[in-house]
Amino acid sequence: MNFVFIYSLHDPGTGHLRYVGWANNIKKRLAAHLSKARAVKDTSHRTNWIRKLLSEGKEPLQFLVAEVPKVEGAPPEEIFFIKRARELGFDLVNGSDGGEGGINPTESVRAKISFANSHPSDETRARKSAAKSGANHPAFGKPAHNRGVSPSEETRVKIRVARALQVMRIGWKHSPETIEKFKASHSNMTEETRAKMSAAKSGIKRGPYKKRSPDAS
Repeated sequence: MNFVFIYSLHDPGTGHLRYVGWANNIKKRLAAHLSKARAVKDTSHRTNWIRKLLSEGKEPLQFLVAEVPKVEGAPPEEIFFIKRARELGFDLVNGSDGGEGGINPTESVRAKISFANSHPSDETRARKSAAKSGANHPAFGKPAHNRGVSPSEETRVKIRVARALQVMRIGWKHSPETIEKFKASHSNMTEETRAKMSAAKSGIKRGPYKKRSPDAS
């Protein structure tokens, strides 16, 4: 089973989400966007936005949104994330609603889109809420470490990016069938395939924060 990647582009000065796309190799896709922006002929909304950033000596921030199964044409998850971002009020520079090459999706693709638009049950919401309420919350009884400290502009940008990715992923998860395919594919994956997947994602940020080690205070 092969995979493709849904990615997002953000304004480097504000962290605001501006574009959602998909690619087999995210680094190469960003390089292609930058190359188009340097060309005079391309005048799409996305290209004009990137061209303006380049004129200011900046480049878009790129983050990995999701790793999804490869299908014929564009992945249905791209449609979901673009739709979700626009519903949340993000000012996207996407020229379409995504899914190019999938104008007439199959029943299987329609089912995936429907599943992607489903929301967690009330029971699941309640369980998650209880797990982080009161004494169960990791910060319960602890003084705020940053009380009275104003975050830097760089930190503010990271917070905006993190929030954008978090709210955009609400309501989306892989179907049980896809999860099983992921497991089977990874268990039977050759070293060559693992190396190619690693190279495709190398240097790509999944989020603005690094995981803290268990020993970190």
